Amino acid sequence: MKLAAFLIGLLITCVSFSQQLTTRELIRLWNTSDTSQTTKAEYSYADLKYHKDPKVFRQRLLELYNYLSRHQNDRILIRTWIYEVLGKYELKIKFTPSDKRHLQKALKMAGLMGDDQLLSELFSLYPRLTNGRDNSYYAMRAVEMQQNIGIEHFPLFYLRLLNFSMNMYEAAEYRAAIIYGKQAIALMAGKTGPEIVQRRVLALDYIGASYKQLGIIDSVGYYYKALQNNALQLSPGSQMQQIWIGIAKGGLGYQKLMQKDYVAARPLLEDNIQSSVRFNQLQDAAISKDAIALIDFQTHNYGQALQNWRTAYSWYGNNNLGKMSVSLQLSHVFYQLHNYDSAFYYYREYCDFKVKLDQQYNSQKAEALQSRIEFNKMDSALQVAKKDIRQEKNIRLAILIGLALLSVIAILAYNRYRIKHRLALEQISSKQKLAELEVQRAKEQIKTFTERIQKSEVLIEHLKTLKPTEKENHLQLENKLLAYSLITNEGWDQFRIEFIQVYPHFYPALQRLAGSLTPAEERLTALIHLQLNNAQIANALGIAKESVSRSKRRLKARLRLSDEASLEVFLMQVNA
Repeated sequence: MKLAAFLIGLLITCVSFSQQLTTRELIRLWNTSDTSQTTKAEYSYADLKYHKDPKVFRQRLLELYNYLSRHQNDRILIRTWIYEVLGKYELKIKFTPSDKRHLQKALKMAGLMGDDQLLSELFSLYPRLTNGRDNSYYAMRAVEMQQNIGIEHFPLFYLRLLNFSMNMYEAAEYRAAIIYGKQAIALMAGKTGPEIVQRRVLALDYIGASYKQLGIIDSVGYYYKALQNNALQLSPGSQMQQIWIGIAKGGLGYQKLMQKDYVAARPLLEDNIQSSVRFNQLQDAAISKDAIALIDFQTHNYGQALQNWRTAYSWYGNNNLGKMSVSLQLSHVFYQLHNYDSAFYYYREYCDFKVKLDQQYNSQKAEALQSRIEFNKMDSALQVAKKDIRQEKNIRLAILIGLALLSVIAILAYNRYRIKHRLALEQISSKQKLAELEVQRAKEQIKTFTERIQKSEVLIEHLKTLKPTEKENHLQLENKLLAYSLITNEGWDQFRIEFIQVYPHFYPALQRLAGSLTPAEERLTALIHLQLNNAQIANALGIAKESVSRSKRRLKARLRLSDEASLEVFLMQVNA
């Protein structure tokens, strides 16, 4: 096709892009997660495309990876991998297996991030590393995802469609090539500039060529006429304009050939040959020379047809499909010239080309199948990753809701306490009757907890005799201990918390002397430290007085205290 002409045009436009982005600017552009991320990324990739300096490219990569070694940022890492693949592509540096592994990992990472926009960019890039396999699955997925997200967020979406149209043409899916080519042209409507014109004429060429393959004569003429009109918008007299005008004439000439208007067809085809040969576009020249040879054959000018087909054969170069077609035509023309040996030779060559192309086609089908399997594996992995993300988000949401509910309950409880307390104070100060009722209610509560108060009053009275400096904390402990029962684990846990608040150094100091303590030993040492006697300890723990004595003896032995030493004095000095 005429892809070489399109590439020449792109080289001309590169001159207008003068800025070269720094590593810091690349990071700033890439560190974006909203829908503007693709537009910013494309800008950075354009800078790479228009400044093809291997030394600068390697330096940028070194600086980017140094940055990533100091900063954990999956988005920047993915963009760096994309940048590396595109840079190698532009500089024609051979890809390595790690490049493919990086993109495969990037696909999974983007899926885990839940960023479909970034994921679609990776799908559109991944086919560049598939070694010529059929990549329509990846391209189609990228197109579908970007359409769902909104094509307004992808400034070069029309290029996705144009590339997909070209892929469909190469795969002989001509109707699909037409559909996507037309969509690409529709998105280019209203856009201006030399690049847009070049891309538009390229799309028109593929659409016209697809109609030619389908034998739809009127559409061939329509789209090559449109190509000719668009080519006039290119720089007048430039090499690019001459190439595209020649291509348009070649397409129009082929339309006339299909209509059997040989007189009108020949000069158009000759003009295309002339411009194509002048600019070394021999593949395109071969197509038109092939068409002129067909005109000569149809008009029984077999000698001229033979000469033109031989020229077309040589111009096709490595294009085996074109050579196969010409070989069959040479077989026919030699047959008409009664040169049966040559006719047989070229027919056999036609068969050989056909076998090779069939083998190539089958190999491509196998590669396409492998590509589809690979795609399905990645897609399945992405779906699993997305499911994990949804589950993780649901768990986080449930936790947040739970915390919010607990916060609301706590606030309501606190507000309720404050309201009750304020009302109680107001009632006491304003109405004696309400105060008396409150006193009566308090007496009833005291009666209810009489047994608990009796068990704890000795401990409370003792705490009130402590030093004035600790009095405030101990008074708080006094009020809370009234509600605790050390018989249950729950009561002990609450008691232990308050005990540690008053005596924060007691247990750590004791553990340094005696090692780890059992829960029972912790309870006993705490109550001894509070200077309770055996009866009070037994009462608090709900055990026999004799059990307290035995526990003290065991504890004393464990602490390696002499018989003369006092366990009570020792424990009182632990926290000193």
